[in-house]
Amino acid sequence: MAGRPTSCAGWIAASGLLAVAPASAQAPGPSSPSPIAVDWRAPGNCPDGAHVLRGIHRLLGGVPAAGGRTLQVRGSVEAGGFGFALELETEDEKRQQGRRTLTASTCEALADAASLVVALGWDPAAVAATRARPPLAPPVAGPPPAAPASPTTEGPAAPTPGAPPARAARAPSGPDRASAARPAPAPTAIEADPFSVGAGLALDVGGLPGVSAGFSGWVGLLLGPYRIEVQGTGFPSSEAQVEDGTAGGRFVQALGSAHLCRTLAPWDGPRAGNELAACLGMEGGATFAEGSDVDAPEQATVGWAAPRAGVQGRLEIAGGLGARLEVGFAVPLVRRPFVLDRLGEVHQPAPVTGRFAAGLDLRF
Repeated sequence: MAGRPTSCAGWIAASGLLAVAPASAQAPGPSSPSPIAVDWRAPGNCPDGAHVLRGIHRLLGGVPAAGGRTLQVRGSVEAGGFGFALELETEDEKRQQGRRTLTASTCEALADAASLVVALGWDPAAVAATRARPPLAPPVAGPPPAAPASPTTEGPAAPTPGAPPARAARAPSGPDRASAARPAPAPTAIEADPFSVGAGLALDVGGLPGVSAGFSGWVGLLLGPYRIEVQGTGFPSSEAQVEDGTAGGRFVQALGSAHLCRTLAPWDGPRAGNELAACLGMEGGATFAEGSDVDAPEQATVGWAAPRAGVQGRLEIAGGLGARLEVGFAVPLVRRPFVLDRLGEVHQPAPVTGRFAAGLDLRF
């Protein structure tokens, strides 16, 4: 499902991607099969497919007449740190397909959004007529009707004693008429915070000598259950010596990486910001090395490139601020050793290096 999720306020615009040729919406009879079929998959506490189909029929004013048309609707609802996401797909009798992603804070809002989008795609005129139709007024108790006037009596009939004076019915006009014809507004969904920034401490195991400590910072864009993130990491100082311990080298590493993360297991929190996510990405940068404890220290800079994978856990604290822990690994594509002339090898990166980070993450 591509593209940023659409909030429920944009259902009407989104329906254009799912629209099929318009046809009259009718109510043939309670036993008439519906040409619209709904395959709905959602968590147990969410509305089911029958609820969605009833909403479609209600918006169309009844079960629509097929007229040779059919529409298959497939919906899949998943919970995430933002609330809930819906992957909605349609396919008509000509095998023309539509696809859209919607987000909302509740399952009920997503079910109503799906009904509205599908109904608008089937017959927008029927939806507009149904939503503009005023509700039926309840009966009002009043005095018994006056006896009909005699055929030979001229002029208006005399009022019944004790009855209030009759008032002429007046059709609404001006703003009242516009209000009566205006469709009721669609419910609005609350969209999750789309951006995140954060910073914290980082550890490297295997890329530099020993266990190296550094710092890390990141910015991210949340797209439903997915997150695109750019991260920068620096390890300012790490030292190693040759085997005899007489000399060695100092190392500094700077890295930049880009990740695509997918939410795996959200759990309840004050802002639904507690989650576990899996991430894949690529990191690149450079390692700077300088000899130490030698008469003529040499310097070298070696490029670094490695695919990277890991998991991230986040625990909401308050007001969009959360604590984040990341555990992963990287596989360097080039493992060039660092050697001091006439003394030997000082360090060579491991085939697989560990990546760890912990810090604070703010979503807004």
